[in-house]
Amino acid sequence: MPVIEIVDGAGKAVDRILATIEIAEQLHPGAWRLAPEPAPEDVAGLTHEVPRWAGRLALKRHVLEQDALVLLAPDDARPEDNLLARVLAWRDTLQPGEMLDRVDAVLNDAKDWLRDSETVAAVAAVLGLTAEQVDTLFAWAAAQRA
Repeated sequence: MPVIEIVDGAGKAVDRILATIEIAEQLHPGAWRLAPEPAPEDVAGLTHEVPRWAGRLALKRHVLEQDALVLLAPDDARPEDNLLARVLAWRDTLQPGEMLDRVDAVLNDAKDWLRDSETVAAVAAVLGLTAEQVDTLFAWAAAQRA
């Protein structure tokens, strides 16, 4: 995933994110550029851990269309088929036990979501997400500000 520099009106880099070019343009229209050098470790690490609220928002604002991850438009709401709705529907089918406990803890109690967690991997598999799509969701979530 490319490193994107967010730039101010004078063209000075004010932040760096890991994101696809499409996401960079959606989040910062006309105010970004590809970084000229590799990301420092602290920037690269941002996509490995995101706050729960940002992870839930990423799931709620994305859908899968013909296996492609699509960010919903700001005024678009798709409560039945956004990724969070699909996760919650799957959660409702789980039998009592460790997986249900883990999913509930991640969705409701965890402070942060870890990219390499078993629960994230299980949810990604249920949704049919590729590793690159999960990385994209984590990068999008990491770029959000409350």
